[in-house]
Amino acid sequence: MIISLLISIIPAGMIGIIGYSEAKGALERSTLAGLNAVSEFREGELFLFLNSFKIVTRNYASDGYIRDQLLMTADARTRISSLTRLNKHLIYNKVPLDNSILYIDVLSHEGIVIASSDESKIGVSKKEKRYYTQGLQRTFISDIHAHKNGPPELEVASPIYPNGMNENPIGVLVVHFSAEAFNNLLRGQLIVDLGAKSQIRGIGKTGETYLVDRNSRMITDSLFLDNSDHELQVNTYPVEIGISEQQEVTGLWDDYRGVPVAGSSMVITMDDFFCILISEQDQDEAFQPITQLRDRAITLSVAMFLCVIVIALATARTIFTPLNKLMRGIETIGEGDLSSQVTGVNGNHEIGTLAQAFNRMCQSLGRTQASLEEKNRKLEELSTRDGLTGLYNHRYLKEKLEYEFNRAQRYKTPLCVMMLDLDHFKRVNDTYGHLFGDYVLKESAKLLTQGLRKTDIIGRYGGEEFMVISPNTPLDNAEFLAHKLRKLFDNHTFTNDEISSNVTISIGAAKYYESIEDYNGLINVTDRALYSAKQAGRNRVCLDGMPCETGS
Repeated sequence: MIISLLISIIPAGMIGIIGYSEAKGALERSTLAGLNAVSEFREGELFLFLNSFKIVTRNYASDGYIRDQLLMTADARTRISSLTRLNKHLIYNKVPLDNSILYIDVLSHEGIVIASSDESKIGVSKKEKRYYTQGLQRTFISDIHAHKNGPPELEVASPIYPNGMNENPIGVLVVHFSAEAFNNLLRGQLIVDLGAKSQIRGIGKTGETYLVDRNSRMITDSLFLDNSDHELQVNTYPVEIGISEQQEVTGLWDDYRGVPVAGSSMVITMDDFFCILISEQDQDEAFQPITQLRDRAITLSVAMFLCVIVIALATARTIFTPLNKLMRGIETIGEGDLSSQVTGVNGNHEIGTLAQAFNRMCQSLGRTQASLEEKNRKLEELSTRDGLTGLYNHRYLKEKLEYEFNRAQRYKTPLCVMMLDLDHFKRVNDTYGHLFGDYVLKESAKLLTQGLRKTDIIGRYGGEEFMVISPNTPLDNAEFLAHKLRKLFDNHTFTNDEISSNVTISIGAAKYYESIEDYNGLINVTDRALYSAKQAGRNRVCLDGMPCETGS
């Protein structure tokens, strides 16, 4: 009898042991895969966040008021008043727009701070700084470094052009951002600010995500230790590998407290910016389901040896079938399918509870992924749109023009471009203020959009200039469209908050022809026509190589 029981029980016991071992391995892989997914989500958020710093800086550097005041400093008669206005513009109109900004500097072409929202910086030479030398060429983000009065900071620099990107820069605008903003990002505040209804949930009670710089200093807050002075050293395995070899790690190690953790690291680089993003969770919590499963398996194994063969077989079926389903679900989520659900595992026992927790985790990760995809879409749209008018921005316009130019060149189809400039717009700003000037720009964008066809592509080229790209359009059709737009402005009165003003528009138009080598050449030809319209008295349309007409 005893031999018969052993013969019956031993296979069932072995099945339970094998099932537990496979489930343990699958749970370990799933836990690490989940931590890796969290790190990847945070990595994507961080890249979007850094790019938003660049977008903010590039938009500030293209501010027509900053450009005009900087140009006026070349005249000794207006230098002091221009610098005073520029300082006030930075203090009252730029710094308050983003609470992560510490201060903003405007550097001359020689690298001297000539204007700043922090007056103590004026006159300081920055010509040895990489963000100055690189900022003369492109929008550039520096590495994080210590700040004596608070959290670490980083700089984003962008060139200031006199009129267009084809000219030499006249200076560099540098925005100094506080690294405290990264704490808001890791707490999930970024997606809330972008419109999400809730923050991303944390990694259990002992899980945290933090950033470490190239000097092994934690630059964000710690969940467990005081890091208010931002001097907490993190000399752990993923940090050493990340700094020395720039490799990402997923696995088990001791964290900065000396506590065993499961974790995943990502190396984040952009221009000079470098940091290591680490997501960790205490092993005791991360592998708690495995401990529960182990204890349950031991209990059931003892029970099998004490019960009859029928109870032993029933117990084996109770354990093995749910474990198989749970294993398949865990392996599926480990492969990246966040829609996976474990079905047919019910009850109040530990395995049922684990399956329910697993299903809730999958649902939460799925919602988080969908939310991040939506926010990524919104940030992508922000990178192509002008923040004031909602039209396409300068960079995107040039990309579209290059595409349409290459297509017209390849298929020999007509292509026309119009440059439109609001007449005496600086006078409007000086007379009625920048709020009314912003209203005129937004209202002008609406007028132009209403007057164009669906096939036309319109955007804000810079300051008070707009560009219209008309694919498959002969020059006479573009001329008709230009006169139509000019009349819209001629017959429109801009009224806002009891202020009324008439603003006319000058338009230069040109077509593609074979002797134009590239899209920049077409821009130059169109600019020449616009210049002719201005020289001829404004409020008129000029075609390249033809006399200007106001139209009838």
